[in-house]
Amino acid sequence: MYTPPPSSLPSPDDCTFYHTIDLPGLGTQAGPWDLRGTVEPYIGRLDFTGKRVLDVGAANGFLTFEMERRGADVVSFDLPSGGKWDIVPFAGMEERVAELRALYQAAVPRRTKAYWLAHALLRSRAKLYLGDVYQLPLELGRFDAAMVGMILGHLKDPFGALVSISRLVRETIVVTEVALRHEGAFAYFMPDAAVAHDTASWWATSEDLRTRMLGVLGFELVSTERVTHQHVAGGQEASTQVFRRVRGAPA
Repeated sequence: MYTPPPSSLPSPDDCTFYHTIDLPGLGTQAGPWDLRGTVEPYIGRLDFTGKRVLDVGAANGFLTFEMERRGADVVSFDLPSGGKWDIVPFAGMEERVAELRALYQAAVPRRTKAYWLAHALLRSRAKLYLGDVYQLPLELGRFDAAMVGMILGHLKDPFGALVSISRLVRETIVVTEVALRHEGAFAYFMPDAAVAHDTASWWATSEDLRTRMLGVLGFELVSTERVTHQHVAGGQEASTQVFRRVRGAPA
């Protein structure tokens, strides 16, 4: 559902930032990912002027506001507070899985508050939609482009998410994921019962696999660029692929 801005400005103390962002009057708000120096390749080096764009997995809105600054009319998408997280259901860890699910869900309102704080201070006109990535409604309208940034690895059904996203997109889909250097259409299943510490990561996908999945949905690969982005744990190489619709354009 579309979510209206809050009636009062959130306090920075009530916010959690996923992406580092510079805000007027507050300065730099730090998050684990700092894309400020590498945002252009991350968003596919597109010309966003006059484009209607869907930002999938917007978190605190850094990419939304960067694309908006470049001329886009943006709808941000993320999970709602009580939304369904794709948590890896490790057997024998049911209590721990339930605890982690609750922690993830508790983090959502803080990220949403960070979004609205930045939205207000940057005088954004973007709209926020909270819902199910597997069932994006046609009522959202059509988009010229969609930005799918680092979310496929956290979904148990990445192809299902791309199906949902692609049916709303007329022209371009940009997908950025951690770079997996493997030839062929390859997906690596990350959960490992021997260590069972990461309950939010499912699949590492190769560039060829993403190209095939988007090909099935009517898109062809336009460009691929690998860039190292800054993370609190150190530099992380990611692959950004730009896909153009060539078949089955939505009405």
